[in-house]
Amino acid sequence: MRPIITIDSEVSKDLDDAFDIKPIYQSEKKVGWKVNVYITDVAKAISTLEHREQLLEDAEHRVTTLYAGGNAFRPMLPKHLSEDRFSLNHGEQRDTIRMTIEISTDGEGKLIGVAQDTIRTNARLSFTQVGETNALEPNLLRGSVEEALECTKALFNKRVSKQNILTQYDYDNGLVANEEGALEKVKRDEVNGYILIQELMILTNCLMAQWCKEKKLPIIYRNHEAKDVESLRSDISTALKNLPLDEFIKRTRALCGKAEFSVHNKGHVGLGMECYANFTSPIRRFPDLHNQFVINHALNRGEEPTMSESRCKKMNKKIKADSNDRKAIAKSKALKKATSLLRTNPLDLNASQLSTVIKHGYQHESVQAMKLVLSNDDHHQSVELWRDIIMNAERLKGGGFFKVAEHMSNNLALTQGVANSIGMKLGIDLTSIEKFANYFKKQTGKLLQMKTLQNPPKTNKGKNYKGQLFEFCQKHNIAPPEFVFEDIGVAGIPFWETTATMQVNGERLQATAKSLNKKDSAQDACRELLNSTQILETTAKANNERKAAQLNSNLNAKVKVLEYCQKVKTHPPIANFSQKEALWALELSYVEGGSRYAASAVAESKKQAEATAYVELYEKICSDNCEADKASKDNTADQPKSLSLDLHNPKGAIFELCAAKRLDLPVFTSKNAAGSWHSTLEFSLNGVAYSESCAMESKKKSERELYTRLAKSILAEHN
Repeated sequence: MRPIITIDSEVSKDLDDAFDIKPIYQSEKKVGWKVNVYITDVAKAISTLEHREQLLEDAEHRVTTLYAGGNAFRPMLPKHLSEDRFSLNHGEQRDTIRMTIEISTDGEGKLIGVAQDTIRTNARLSFTQVGETNALEPNLLRGSVEEALECTKALFNKRVSKQNILTQYDYDNGLVANEEGALEKVKRDEVNGYILIQELMILTNCLMAQWCKEKKLPIIYRNHEAKDVESLRSDISTALKNLPLDEFIKRTRALCGKAEFSVHNKGHVGLGMECYANFTSPIRRFPDLHNQFVINHALNRGEEPTMSESRCKKMNKKIKADSNDRKAIAKSKALKKATSLLRTNPLDLNASQLSTVIKHGYQHESVQAMKLVLSNDDHHQSVELWRDIIMNAERLKGGGFFKVAEHMSNNLALTQGVANSIGMKLGIDLTSIEKFANYFKKQTGKLLQMKTLQNPPKTNKGKNYKGQLFEFCQKHNIAPPEFVFEDIGVAGIPFWETTATMQVNGERLQATAKSLNKKDSAQDACRELLNSTQILETTAKANNERKAAQLNSNLNAKVKVLEYCQKVKTHPPIANFSQKEALWALELSYVEGGSRYAASAVAESKKQAEATAYVELYEKICSDNCEADKASKDNTADQPKSLSLDLHNPKGAIFELCAAKRLDLPVFTSKNAAGSWHSTLEFSLNGVAYSESCAMESKKKSERELYTRLAKSILAEHN
């Protein structure tokens, strides 16, 4: 008989779930596993209690169980029920709902059946024990755990490999993405057990949500919406998944809000699922308990529970408030532990604890912590500690800021790291040493010794690649590049993708660049084009041709002047040579229609002097003829050309217009309010300012509408 196993932390007493597993073979080859997931049937047990209504009302008010250090300090259900009668305690008989699932070796799961069952668990394991399978006895238990680890590893790899979800992990450091795409810190020796249970429960929730949706059951869904769904398509998802871990956390928090409960299904972006709901924790989470009542009704045709959206909203607000309470409790406990060490064993304080005391301790405690930092070389390279000292300077008076200034002045790399950290924390620009020095003086009253500090050397970042590319186009009579800008980020977190396209020698060149800054993405795209083989070859060829043409012009200028004289039927120029020492001098004189032209040159040879003088004379004749042609054309000047804009692609047409006329691109802004996108578009052309605005249900639709209006306004004004 296969063992039925529960896995949780060592101190957990409210055990919701258990499982058993066996491999599936075809022709002696393992093709997957059959897993039974058992969830304690709290709904059935509560139905037999005398004070059922009051119990459920209290549970809905609490919504979830709150934990501290693994222990429930505010349980959703009374402890005598949650930790005893309802818990799947080892060896005790319990009613459950059983979900039978088949999982393939490539991580695909399929729900086979849902039924009520009565079980006794055979093994109660901790997360740590799961990572030490060799120590497990008997062999049947060890074999089941090893099969479960292999199975859930396939599930985890399948989930992480999806390109449309926001999932990251750092296995070595115990950082694992949960069902909402957020990273959770797990002890290194507990990672295997954590992933095992998490993946089984996520799969169960996904399959049961789909099962309920198909049967149109009134469950509570767990929705995880992106602020802008379009921004999470392939490119932005891939870009985010490749970010450093700390940057990834910041971006995903901005891209996606917290998951929320609702009676309406809106999908789950963190998992890439069309629908998702919670079923596996009815002891500690009310939506799971409600959904269990719904399932029992579907299985037994009993009384169907009801739920409203307003009740779901109340639950969401309660969860948010509880989250803030948990953070406050955690901070309070961390501060209490740190200040206790400060009194008893101050040298045992680590950097994080010192930072906690500096920020949140009493003033005398904060000053003492600061002095410990100054006196301990082990802490001198911690950017976070120096940042917190400087930012909390007002409450650290008397702590020895002259030493802080001295340390900052003698460590350029550290100073720049601290400046960047404070700048990011406060949202201010401290990128130069001068700016940071001013901020430091304002905070501490001390001066940094600027003679020991220098700004970092300038890099290529300041080069104007776009200007160089346009200059190249002018020199070689090539149409300037066309730019297409697309903000593939979200409001508040822009992520620009710029595509630059141009034709060189009949060949189409294209470069694409991405950056958080719109101008930087355009500069990077232009740099790629400038470094392309075609442009480099064109530049080299043009330089060679220009040199050859200049030499040829010098040699043929005399011929061209004489041909011109024959054409206009005038006397050729009069040449007067003279020689002084080793140099030859030539003066040319030419008369045409009352105009007199003179040119002169001095060179080492007679021929060179003649060539140079004729070049000068030829340029003067050509210059006068050009001025005459211009005056003639001014008398019959054409009217300004009418504009042509493609209304089928108004955004692209306006971008082309900006590129051709070297105009600033339109400024598009959009904010979401009450489910509607309020957008504006501003643009200036030939001194005329255009401003369009609208409100629509989609950001993309509003953008297209505004560009269409802008294109029509420009056409009406200029045609």
